[in-house]
Amino acid sequence: MNNNYNIRLVVEPDMPKIQILAVETFFESFNDGAKSEDIQLYLQNEMSYQNLISEFNAKESSFIVIEDNKTKVLIGYMKINMISSYWGIHESNNNLLEIERIYILSDYQSHGLGLKLIEFAKKFAKLQNINTMVLSVYDKNKRGLSFYEKNGFKVVTEHNFLLGKDNRNCLVMECNI
Repeated sequence: MNNNYNIRLVVEPDMPKIQILAVETFFESFNDGAKSEDIQLYLQNEMSYQNLISEFNAKESSFIVIEDNKTKVLIGYMKINMISSYWGIHESNNNLLEIERIYILSDYQSHGLGLKLIEFAKKFAKLQNINTMVLSVYDKNKRGLSFYEKNGFKVVTEHNFLLGKDNRNCLVMECNI
């Protein structure tokens, strides 16, 4: 990656653009094989502006954005949470960093930006004295699964994810920092 992109923490004035980006990237990621009514139901409930603002204001959560330096267009984002347990993985003192969302617009994928977000998350975790990162990935998302495995994540368990009314299987992955 060159200096064409900036990765930074989201500030509240960014949130209207984050909401648009969240909807667009989620739709790009899940429209293949999902019913449109399931996607719409999920987006209305989970990606509404009110819900995202509530998540933004949670003290254990942070949003990180990738911005094009020239156009100032937001092209990807990540939401991370400092937690103490995750689908059977337990640490004391909120010693886990969950990558809850990591999405990049499809036109900008395969340019090393996902790796830059993972590296940002690792640095953030170290600053917080967190030594384990966790995430979930849809089991049919072979590209995402391969990406996380290349970056040190290992499958440790699985759980179900409700996309609207569609119950999907997700793999829980862990990475020691």
